[in-house]
Amino acid sequence: MSTVALNTPLPVAVQDSLAPIGYSDEAQRAATVVIVDQNVGHVSVTDANVEVLPLQEALKTHDWVQDLLWSLIAPEENDDVRRVAESTEPVNGHFIHVKAGADVKLPCGRSPYLRLRRGDSTCITSP
Repeated sequence: MSTVALNTPLPVAVQDSLAPIGYSDEAQRAATVVIVDQNVGHVSVTDANVEVLPLQEALKTHDWVQDLLWSLIAPEENDDVRRVAESTEPVNGHFIHVKAGADVKLPCGRSPYLRLRRGDSTCITSP
């Protein structure tokens, strides 16, 4: 997965399309991440104490992220979890990290959506 450019403006048309499913003014959030299908499509960070990365990039950037992947649920919990844990496919997702001791006043926003192609148009829907 390629690096997502930080703080690049999200086109107004996309902002308007995402508003009904929770997207709001990025200046009112410590960070915003827009998930398009299964990939990080947009990242904006307004608080230096917050870091948002695609999970693949976080795994390369911070040694300790790998240790967190299976710290909350054991791979042997059930067949679905085991299958994901044993997969050799790259993991999808995003990583939000607040630095130790930080006092973050604003929330981090996350807007996931699925892009469905219908004829000549693109339909945006919340999963």
